[in-house]
Amino acid sequence: MEDGTQHLGHCMVDMKELSANPEGLTAAGVILTPKLLQVEFSLACNDLVSSGRDRKPNALVQVAVIDPHKQHLVTHACTEIVEANKDPLFLTGVTFPSEYPASPETLVKLTVYDAKDKSQESSSFLGSATFSVGDLLRAKDERLTLSLRSSDGVCTAGTVVVSRLKMGEMEEVDVDHITTDIPSQKCPLVCESASHACIDRESNPLTGPVFKNPVCKVYRFQTMDSKWMLVREQMEECTLSFSIPKQLLSLYIQEDMSRVQDLKDLGELSPHWDNLRKEVMTRYGGIISSYQETLAELDKITGM
Repeated sequence: MEDGTQHLGHCMVDMKELSANPEGLTAAGVILTPKLLQVEFSLACNDLVSSGRDRKPNALVQVAVIDPHKQHLVTHACTEIVEANKDPLFLTGVTFPSEYPASPETLVKLTVYDAKDKSQESSSFLGSATFSVGDLLRAKDERLTLSLRSSDGVCTAGTVVVSRLKMGEMEEVDVDHITTDIPSQKCPLVCESASHACIDRESNPLTGPVFKNPVCKVYRFQTMDSKWMLVREQMEECTLSFSIPKQLLSLYIQEDMSRVQDLKDLGELSPHWDNLRKEVMTRYGGIISSYQETLAELDKITGM
């Protein structure tokens, strides 16, 4: 885990709603599909212990997801590096991928490192903490303060704060965590409506067959008027990017093979025309081989 170099700061998780089904509908025998609840949370650390005596840590947090049923750890992402700060606040964010959907029982492991350089090739383990998504939703003010345990499991290397980011509401954030150029003050956090969250196109009957493998990231930026702007970036693969070229190549192959067969069906020709026919058939044979090689390479791509 020490060399992970992806980005995170807020985590956005899709999970099943914690509340039970309405009694009336349940008694009537109606089966309800659990509603997916959009949850985002920010990460910050306090009182980190540096791995060096005369320097403050260059902190980064690596995030991993623990599947409670399969009991295996999946390295997910890591934050940006906040240099020379024992109380770092991480600004970048990430969404749990669709292949690892999160539920209230899903465990998230946070591991904090002190990066000696920006390349992260040399980093020291500071501490780790684990929590479940359900713990965060049930916590007071939906905020968890977790002790970071060192490798021996005894010493505390500081704390990590996990705070749910409430969409469409105001949240007070200490600007002093982010920059020393602005005097300590409370900065209102302005978020967009939850209705603008990541679009689930896969479950949409119109766009589901077209868009696959969505990747959503969250970024938070401080604005000139001392507010915060939350930005989401969503990327998806379009199945048409591969299916249409493959279909076209198949049609080209069929068409050229049909032309070659038409030339063969001409029967016996004079030597002059027979030589021309052979030249054309050889040319078509090369084109068909090129199409087939390209089609074989496209078939190897399994990203969709």
